[in-house]
Amino acid sequence: MRRSFRSRRMTGARRIPASGDGAASPRAAIRSSRRACSRRRRMTSISPTGSRFCAQPGSTANAPARFSPPRTRRRRPLVAAPAGDETLTIVLVHFNTPLATARCVSSALNVVRPAFGDGFRMVVVDNCSEPRAFERLQDEIAALAAPEVLLFRNCINAGFGLGCMMALNFSAGGFIAFINSDTEFDTDCFSPLIAHMQANPAIGVIGPQHLSQDGAPTRSYGFDDGLCARLSRREKFDPAALPGAPIDVDYVFGAFMMFRREALAQCGGFDPTIFLFYEEMDICQRLRAAGWRIVFHPGASFRHIGQASLKGADTKPESDRALLYVIRKNKGFLSWLGLFLSKLVSYALRAPFRARHRILLRRLVTMGPPQASSWRVDQACNFEYTNHTVSEGSVRKSYSARAEIRPSPEGFPRDFVFADREAILRKPYHVTLRR
Repeated sequence: MRRSFRSRRMTGARRIPASGDGAASPRAAIRSSRRACSRRRRMTSISPTGSRFCAQPGSTANAPARFSPPRTRRRRPLVAAPAGDETLTIVLVHFNTPLATARCVSSALNVVRPAFGDGFRMVVVDNCSEPRAFERLQDEIAALAAPEVLLFRNCINAGFGLGCMMALNFSAGGFIAFINSDTEFDTDCFSPLIAHMQANPAIGVIGPQHLSQDGAPTRSYGFDDGLCARLSRREKFDPAALPGAPIDVDYVFGAFMMFRREALAQCGGFDPTIFLFYEEMDICQRLRAAGWRIVFHPGASFRHIGQASLKGADTKPESDRALLYVIRKNKGFLSWLGLFLSKLVSYALRAPFRARHRILLRRLVTMGPPQASSWRVDQACNFEYTNHTVSEGSVRKSYSARAEIRPSPEGFPRDFVFADREAILRKPYHVTLRR
């Protein structure tokens, strides 16, 4: 009677006779199973989308393959940084406003092309908009026939700061301008800002004059003059008091911020913990601490509609969360406590008369940090596996994604990928940039 031995370590191992001709010991059977496993690993390849698949014995290149999850954390960057004499990189984040974003891109191209020629690139980051909105944006950008414009689709709505940081994967310019998608340009405001920064190497970030939709000047910068002064001062904005020459300020508004690349790398970029609001206050505080100047330039201007992608959304809780986080991070516990108590008293006094303030009061009391409670965390917990889509001109490419951010040698994330859904549910979505 012939018995056979089957290795427990390797399912599907070949059967080895245990006695008679060709008999082998269990140890020899295990070695044979390991050799078979090694042969299968050598047949494993990487698909064009970055996923790992195992080719079956006897299969051809065109035959269907059995896909399996990636076994390694190493991935190449989605798109290498462009080479050449690129001076300016323009970054804007899009979310469900395809027509406004297309107008912004078109107006920016009209003023930048004559001034910079081929020395610029524009990166549009789509923060997981609705499919119809993203397809409309793709069509609008393709109609521009602009090879300088690169469209990148994110797998979730990562927020403004993190979306801007992801765009740095595709930038090589010495000056990086982060603009909102609801802005329009009638004149070239990029060249005066770059010229002023080149003449003053100590400037880390500079901002132009903001104009309303009808062309009237609006607030464009601010001073960090303390909590008491902020609560006691309620004067209206006076356009006649605007400076006539560039001045040093504590921060410029985030609808248009032009950074020197070295300064952005030194301070680590935008804090990805902040989903939306007050990113400019936080990054300008770190720039000042590093010795860089923050300048407002009244000689350059652009039109800003304001919060076009947030129509119909209650932004006050998210704004309170971001402001409390920035104050606690940069000013300490006492400043945070003073701001928290002032908001608490303000909402409590109005709560008996207005339902909205009762809701704000409840959310303020139960509010957690941005790492545990924000719009990004809420929708990240419902994350489904999707693909990145990068559109370069009329060419569209898709890349598989997992959840991870890796810093580049400059301090910027080189690759943004997502982990599995269970990992996001176990731990709130949070990304830390390390230099």
